Amino acid sequence: GNLQFSGQFTGNAIADFLLGYARTAELSNVFVVNQRHWSTGFFAQDDWRVTDRLTVNLGVRYDFMTPAYEAGNQMANFDPAVGGLVYAKDGSLADRALITPDRNNIAPRVGVVYGLSERTVLRGGYGVFYNLFDRIGSEDQIALNPPNLRNINLQTGSATTPVLLLRDGFPSNFLDVSNINTRNLLIRAADRNAPDALFHQFSGGIEHQIGRAFSASVDVVGNLGRNIAVLRNLNQPLRGTLDANGPLPYPNFNHIQWREMSGRSRYYGVDTSFQRRFSDGYSYRVSYTYGNSRDQAPEHLAAGSGRPQNGRDLKAWEGPSDFDIRHRLTTDFVLELPFGRNKPFMQDGVGGAVLGGWTVSGIFSARTGRPFTVTQGTNVVGLGATGIPNLVGDPTGNKTVDSWFNVAAFQVVPSGTFGNAGRNIVRGPGFATMDLSVQRRIPLLARAGLTLRW
Repeated sequence: GNLQFSGQFTGNAIADFLLGYARTAELSNVFVVNQRHWSTGFFAQDDWRVTDRLTVNLGVRYDFMTPAYEAGNQMANFDPAVGGLVYAKDGSLADRALITPDRNNIAPRVGVVYGLSERTVLRGGYGVFYNLFDRIGSEDQIALNPPNLRNINLQTGSATTPVLLLRDGFPSNFLDVSNINTRNLLIRAADRNAPDALFHQFSGGIEHQIGRAFSASVDVVGNLGRNIAVLRNLNQPLRGTLDANGPLPYPNFNHIQWREMSGRSRYYGVDTSFQRRFSDGYSYRVSYTYGNSRDQAPEHLAAGSGRPQNGRDLKAWEGPSDFDIRHRLTTDFVLELPFGRNKPFMQDGVGGAVLGGWTVSGIFSARTGRPFTVTQGTNVVGLGATGIPNLVGDPTGNKTVDSWFNVAAFQVVPSGTFGNAGRNIVRGPGFATMDLSVQRRIPLLARAGLTLRW
C-alpha cells in the first residue's frame, strides 16, 4: 500500500502526516499468476561437400511457442474494437491467451565455404531466426490487469476531507471490484495479431593465412529485424490546439500500455582481424569493427532513449540504436616468459626455478560513445511518451564534463508539441579498458600442476 501526505489540508505535509490526513491512498491485492507456455521445434540439416574446395551447409527449422496463458484464465486484454477489456475463457489458445498464436515460423539456413587456394578461404551464410518468447518485464503481462490484479488508487481534491484517516487504516472493502476505476489505472495490453519477432542474419568474408603463424580476415555482416516488440500508449491524447493536448481516444481509461510487433531494425558492419597463433611462447590478435545499427524499437528495460514521442508515427522515432557503437578496437595477447624448462634461457638452476612458468596476458578494448536523446521534461505529450525539443542548430558541443553538447542548439517547445530534435542524435564519450593477468604454473606431478593467477 501507499499513502501520500502533501500539505493539502494544513499547508504542511508533515502536519498532514501527524494528523493522519491522507491525500492519496493506494492498495493492491496479492495476485499470484500461474502463467504457462509450451513449445515444440523441428530441424533438418545436411553438409554437402560439392567439390574438394566447396562445402555447403543447408538447414531449416520450424519452431512454435504458445503465447502466455494463465492456468485459471485470469487474464484481461484491451480490445480497441470494443473500446474496453476482454477476458480469457476456455476454448482455443487464442481464447485463453487473448493473442493469436503465430504458426508460421519456418527458418531456412545456408552456409557456404569455398577454398580459393590452400591459404585463402571465402565464406558466407544466411539464416532466419525468430524470438519465440518476447517478454518486456511486467509491462506487457496482460495477466496483471483488473479485476485479477486490483491496484486501487483513490485521491481527493478537497481541502477539508482527506481520502482516509491514518488511524482508521484502509477500509475493509477498499479492494472491492466496485472500487476499480480504469481512469486511474495502468492497463497492460497487447495487439491480438502479434507475429513473432523475425531477424534475417547474413555475412560474407575472406580469411588468408600468412606464413606459418599469421592470418588476416575481413567479414561483412548484417542483421535485419522485423516484427520487433514496441511499447506505446494507445491512449495518447489526440491533436487539439497542439499535437498532443486534445481528448483521449478512450476517455474511460488512462494509460493503455500497448505492445505491438511493429518495430524494425537494421545493422550493417565490417569485422577485421589480424592474429598470430600461439607459437614460440606468445600470440596476439588485433580486431577492429565498424558498425551501424538503427531502429525504432529501443529495448524497453535498458533503453536510454525512452518510448516514442508520437506513438502513432513510429517512423519518426527511428534513429541510432541505444547500443550503437560505430568503432571498436580490441587487442589481446598471451606471453610466456622465456625462462625455465624447455625455454631459451635459464632452463635449470635457481633462476629457472624462480622465473620459469610465468605467463602474462591482457586484453585492451576501446570504443566510441553510445548515442543519447536530448529530452524536454516540460513537454508532456502523454503518459509513457518521451517529449523532446526542437533542433535549431548544430548539437556538437565542447565535449567536456560541463558542456558535452551544445544546449543552444535546442529550442524549448510548448507542452503537448512533437519536437523535431529526433532520437539519439548526440553521442556520449568513448570508453577504453585494459585488463592484465599474471599467472604462474607450478608443476607438482608429471601430469598435474598448480596455477596461481593475479
